[in-house]
Amino acid sequence: MVRPEMKVAEVLKRWPGLLEVFLEASPAFQKLKNPLLRRTMSNLVTVAQAARVAGLAPEELVARLNQALGVASEAPPPSSLEESLLLTPPPPWLDAPVGFHLDVRPILERGGEPFAHIMAAAKEVGPGKRLVLEVLFEPVPLYRVLGKQGFAAWCEKLGENHFRAHFYRESVGESQQAPRCAPSPRRIGKTTRRRWSLRRTSSLPCRWCGFWRRWPP
Repeated sequence: MVRPEMKVAEVLKRWPGLLEVFLEASPAFQKLKNPLLRRTMSNLVTVAQAARVAGLAPEELVARLNQALGVASEAPPPSSLEESLLLTPPPPWLDAPVGFHLDVRPILERGGEPFAHIMAAAKEVGPGKRLVLEVLFEPVPLYRVLGKQGFAAWCEKLGENHFRAHFYRESVGESQQAPRCAPSPRRIGKTTRRRWSLRRTSSLPCRWCGFWRRWPP
């Protein structure tokens, strides 16, 4: 049975014949004919998210897929239908300055994986600024990923296969905190110790964070 939270890739791997059901459900799924796009997009998007991209109710698409399999659909849990931020009121921070503007549509159209580019862009955005993404579909999986890094999210649909996602950095997430300095190893004979010292000695740069600290000679 197909469920809303299943990745499209999982569905097509288990039931390849359901590709035709996707294609008949909406013109938005025509890109799934392209093997490269199918591999990239279907790995990132759930059935419920794909339905919203196509302008369909998630339960409607799930029902079509299960009907093709000859099984009855179960009522989807409420949480699977509440992930989208489309049509929600614009947040008050939407006028915040843009820290980074990234268009990943060309990468997705080539069948590439934009995740690394997005994460790199997010690191360039400081508190009080926005990361703006131009994407082919609503990037629901990113809401949780960037949320852990201190970003609030909102998304708008500008046209077919064109969504603009806004991520406002409210704070610096745990993964962005400066790493602690590690003690410099000091070899004495055959024994390696790690020592902290506050006495006046020569200064050396910490090899973990680049800050200058005083270490034993």
